[in-house]
This record gives sequence, structure tokens and C-alpha cells, in this order.
Amino acid sequence: MKIATILIAFLLVTMTFLPIVNAQADAKVIVPDSGKVVQFTPPELKVIENTHTLCLVEVGDILINLTSNQEHTSASMVIRNKKTNEQQRMDFSTSIKSGKYVTQVSIDGKPGQTFITNYDPFEPGSMRTALTTGTSNNAAAVSPMAQSYYYWDGVYFTHGSGIKYPHPDYPSYGAYAYEDFYISGTQLYHRHIDNTYSTTLGSLPAAVVGGAIAGLVTADPVVAGIVGGVLTIALGGATCAVLLDEQGCIWEWDAKSWASVIVPVPPYVYSLPKFERIGPYTLWNSLGISNP
Repeated sequence: MKIATILIAFLLVTMTFLPIVNAQADAKVIVPDSGKVVQFTPPELKVIENTHTLCLVEVGDILINLTSNQEHTSASMVIRNKKTNEQQRMDFSTSIKSGKYVTQVSIDGKPGQTFITNYDPFEPGSMRTALTTGTSNNAAAVSPMAQSYYYWDGVYFTHGSGIKYPHPDYPSYGAYAYEDFYISGTQLYHRHIDNTYSTTLGSLPAAVVGGAIAGLVTADPVVAGIVGGVLTIALGGATCAVLLDEQGCIWEWDAKSWASVIVPVPPYVYSLPKFERIGPYTLWNSLGISNP
């Protein structure tokens, strides 16, 4: 897989939304390894430099280098795979119209999409408030009486008042917001990225946030790139905050089985897990299962 598809993840976050679909709870299904919390270590997120005109970030084997002029009317982002030394260059041209930032993107010299945001996509911390507001480190702060519980994919879920989006129930699994872990379901892996990353993500320019999140939640660099590319289409404005649950954590679900999947990112057909969801957004669903 060439770097052009791997690194499309790190495009600018847009103002377009995917619908959030409510679905019926599945019947309880028990599988041998379900109900077990398995600890894992996500790729390291390292901020090397983060100033008004330069952002240098590493996510695992990916190095993101964003530079801009003082006015943030012109910027470029070079993204390199440290293992292969392949790289991709994105150039940005931004103007302000009716209080909105209108950004034209070109990829390796070829014209790309135009993005409209209500914040400066190259200013460090422009999304800080959205990414860190309303989070809590105390799961007990949410009243259990205001919640509903059900099984989805053989995993015990919670939803309701105080829960930003459906996810596995922390107390039932003895899990904590400060842990990185996954739970194996019937068809999916239910992955949890701890709340220590929300502050770091909130400090970055919006132009690199989507790619950084994709790198954290998906260990496979190719899948991470495609996930980030679809997130480019799915997320917008300050709404990256919806990826964080009420504890400031990120939940991600991916299928155990793989197939050729159609996604809205060139060249559009990839070998991928059959299901991919981050936070409240299902990015693709070739399994034909309900959303939680």
C-alpha cells in the first residue's frame, strides 16, 4: 500500500457529518473470550514542537510536519512513514469568508477538496475547548438510575443520561478511564483509548488532530490511514469532541473478519475489517450488523 493511501488520514477535519444511527440491541451472545478486559499499548503520541507556525508530531511510525506562515493563509504538511521513508505533501491555502475559514487543499500538487471550518485549522489549541469540555475522571459521577443496559455483539453496554454515546459499561468490566484495553465480542474488537490523550490532542492544530486520533485507535498503519481519511469526511467544526466519551476517552470498534470494503477515500476499495466505528460514528459496515 503506497503512502498516498496510508497518509490520507492526516487531511484537515471538515464540516460534513455522517448520520448517527440508533439501532436495536442485539440478543446476549456469549463467546469464550468475551467479558475479558485485555490491556494493550497504543502507538506513542509524541509532540516534538507545537508553535504558531510549526507543529511536529509523531504517532507510532508516522511523522507529521505542519508549517504555516504567520497569517495562516498558507500552510503545508509533510507526512512521512519513518520505516519506509515514503512521504506525502499537502499544501493549504486559506481565506476568511463570512467568519468562516475556507481552506483549499492540494495533495502532491494535485487539487483536492475545499474545507470550511469555524476555527483556524492551523492554530495550536483551536479545538482545545471542544476536546476537553464535559469530561470527568470519575465514572461513578453518572447516575446508574438514568442509564439503560443491554448486550451488543456479546458485550455489556450502557446508554442513557450522562452517557455521551453507547459503549461497554465500565463498572461491569472493572475497567477505568485511565486504561488502554480491548474487549473481544462476537464479531468485533471493542477498543478503549484512555483519557490522558484528550489534553494533548486538544493542544494541536486541527489540521493534524484527525490523523493523530486515527493513529491512536488503529494499530495497522494502512487501516489507520483509511480510517483517518474517512474521519476527514465524517467530522466537522468543533465536533471532534463527540469522539470522546463522558470520561474523555475514545472508543473504537473493528471487525475480526476482513473483506474488500468500499469507502469514500481514493481508490475507494480496500481490504479492511468489515466494520469500523469510532465514538458515535460508524464509518463503514460490511457486516450488516446494527449500531449499538
